[in-house]
Amino acid sequence: MYRNLLAEMTRNGLRYRDIAEKVGMPITTVRDKIRGITPMHLEQAFAIHREVFPDLDFFYLFKKDKQFAQYQFFCKVNNKTESNPKSLKDFFKEYKK
Repeated sequence: MYRNLLAEMTRNGLRYRDIAEKVGMPITTVRDKIRGITPMHLEQAFAIHREVFPDLDFFYLFKKDKQFAQYQFFCKVNNKTESNPKSLKDFFKEYKK
């Protein structure tokens, strides 16, 4: 679960529906990913950050609960899905350009 993301949604009066509309995903998909029911793909996290909370720190928004891994993302690397690739910071540098 991404508690910081949920807190910012509350502070800004945003619902799952609002996030879904901004990033072009179904509401249930957004809800399940933010709640941690299904894994958040790195590209999806980037989209939420870029479209909804561009002024907030990416790593703050997507820090997971202490009971889980600090950050949990899945992304495509060489046509296979990897969890938390070592190059996460490199992906983020590219994203910020």
